[in-house]
Amino acid sequence: MAEPRSDQGLDSDSRSPEPGPPLRGTADNESERGHRTAITVAVITGAAVIIAALIAVIPALVDLFANDSDADTKKDQDNKGSASAKKNPFVGEWQGTVRENQPPNSTHQITLRIDDGRIDEEVGHVEYHSAKVTCKGVVTLEEMNKKREVIELGEYIEDGNCVKRGRITLTIQPADDAKFFYAGTKLDGTPQSAEGSLRKIG
Repeated sequence: MAEPRSDQGLDSDSRSPEPGPPLRGTADNESERGHRTAITVAVITGAAVIIAALIAVIPALVDLFANDSDADTKKDQDNKGSASAKKNPFVGEWQGTVRENQPPNSTHQITLRIDDGRIDEEVGHVEYHSAKVTCKGVVTLEEMNKKREVIELGEYIEDGNCVKRGRITLTIQPADDAKFFYAGTKLDGTPQSAEGSLRKIG
């Protein structure tokens, strides 16, 4: 006997598929990419503008600081020079009369120029004038006390018939005066000294 047909014998593959998630449109993707590109371009452009501005400004700043530095250096040097002259009361030109302590007790007109300097540096010139002799030489700074009241100068006569080497001591007195004392040794070994008073004239 033949089997009856069944209307429910459908194959499982013939069933309708489940609906999936909706797909993004191509227009949305292109819009987002365009937005990101615009932001990137804006950032790069802004950075380029800042870098260009810095490149233009930096040389001007360098020149400005260099000029300020040069001005400060010159100002410091000027201040040091003026301060040095103020602190060292011996700097300047001195004149006066000195008298030898040994016979024949000759007198000499003296001009002594002292510049600022360091120990063992040549700091000036000296000239002696009398009726019989004129001598010229240089002086070297040997010592100065902390209060700058006494200065010791080594004397070396370069021109004239005077004792070649000696030592000058100046002691500051009131009213731009200084007490002068000289000590040296003659060629025969005998000591020679002189003293007097000098006035600062410049």
